[in-house]
Amino acid sequence: MKRGAARADGMIHAAFTHDFNNYAAAAEADKRAIDTLGAALAGSDRRLIVTSGTLLAQRQGPIAVEDDTPNPNFPRKSEEAARALISRGVNVAMVRLPPSVHGAGDHGFVPTLINLAREKGVSAYIGDGLNRWPAVHRFDAADLYRPVLEKGSAGFDSTFHGFPTVCDNGRAIVYYSDTGGRSLWKLDARSGNVTQIPNTTTGFIPTCAAEGETIFFWGQQADGSSYVFKAPFSGGIPARFSDRVAISPPFLSLDGKHLLFATPMKDGSVGGAVFSAETGKLEGEISVPPTFDLSVSTLCWMPDNRSVAYPDLRSGVANLWSRPVLGAGPQKQLTYFTSGKLWACAFSADGKYVAISHGSRQSDAVLFTNSNSAK
Repeated sequence: MKRGAARADGMIHAAFTHDFNNYAAAAEADKRAIDTLGAALAGSDRRLIVTSGTLLAQRQGPIAVEDDTPNPNFPRKSEEAARALISRGVNVAMVRLPPSVHGAGDHGFVPTLINLAREKGVSAYIGDGLNRWPAVHRFDAADLYRPVLEKGSAGFDSTFHGFPTVCDNGRAIVYYSDTGGRSLWKLDARSGNVTQIPNTTTGFIPTCAAEGETIFFWGQQADGSSYVFKAPFSGGIPARFSDRVAISPPFLSLDGKHLLFATPMKDGSVGGAVFSAETGKLEGEISVPPTFDLSVSTLCWMPDNRSVAYPDLRSGVANLWSRPVLGAGPQKQLTYFTSGKLWACAFSADGKYVAISHGSRQSDAVLFTNSNSAK
């Protein structure tokens, strides 16, 4: 192991002996492996990635975040061993994987649930089905490791900025960031100044109308339930927009008058509820088409402010379809792609332009061999 690390341009430590009958010994072996790899890389800029798990984090709020430290009472000490290497000059980073990392050929938790559902004819869930269980496909996990390995800076850089929305007629951009703790931030497009929006520590995935003083965002209460909240653009006390549980971010119509989000229906299914953005009054409910591409879970309002467009798989390939959410009308196919996925869409208010994020996920298998063995 030490010789291999000494010759490598970087190392990913993702191994762990899942022997729950002798877990303390497995945890100690993991710590020794991290120390050995770190010793071989000390004093260089070659990166070592140490793998940990989201279940090891000691949650400080309703959900675990990157800044939460590992539970000191847990016998596995992967993160503590990694942090100790920093003082020894090791360029180390940490990746926390969810408890379920699944894919073809997997024999763990997710396939067990699938096989159980096939055997029993039903897929069971707890309560209302809104409990959180993080999972990731192994290809997506691999996509995460690569940029972490190739990033040059050392240390634990967990800062994340995302989900920008244009507000105030293009003069401001509101986005989510975990800089100094999770919150919503505002970027002044003219001056470039960035300020934190007060009282939005529960905020996530904001949206706002081009005109107006209100921000809507997906947020979480102390009991872990998620709702849509609204707050003044200047940052007042957020108010819960609706008593309906939100299992998607809010989508605001282009004229700023209607708000749509996914929510449980009375029959136990998941559908969409449309509200007046001004009064919060329920304006309508829609069912989710069975061919809706749930792997993306995005949609965009149409310029008529009464219909939405969404990625649909009914043709076997993701394409953009539209359907009314206020009133009746036919569904219409808008794009005719023959491959790839639709990641996001956005229409201009005048209906002249549409922006679509379209592409594919590609993963490569690479075989590393000892060049000396070929001689």
